[in-house]
Amino acid sequence: MEVAENNQLSESNVFRFAFSGSNVSLLKKEIVRLEGYQNYTYIYSRGKKYLSSMTLKHFESILDSSQFIRTHKKHIVNKAFVKDFIEGVKSSEIRMVCGSQIEISRRRLKSVRDNF
Repeated sequence: MEVAENNQLSESNVFRFAFSGSNVSLLKKEIVRLEGYQNYTYIYSRGKKYLSSMTLKHFESILDSSQFIRTHKKHIVNKAFVKDFIEGVKSSEIRMVCGSQIEISRRRLKSVRDNF
């Protein structure tokens, strides 16, 4: 019974999606961010970028909200890779460890602020 519980625990840490006709498995902790583009999603991991035909909303429903946060209709970020949270008068953004700057929508600002 312990082995089954350990397998389920490790399965919950794995993120699977289709990419270029094959299935890709990544550890969730390796995902830096996801970016929606029309009905597709770019998945950024350490040093690699994938394009999935699934929507950002689909990925939001399967990712752990304690580890990932939706900052904008186009972005979900892994909190572990956030370097700075900058709140401005007209716009706010998150700076990622990799150097990316991710905008925060006004509607999602409060939930982002509560997480940092």
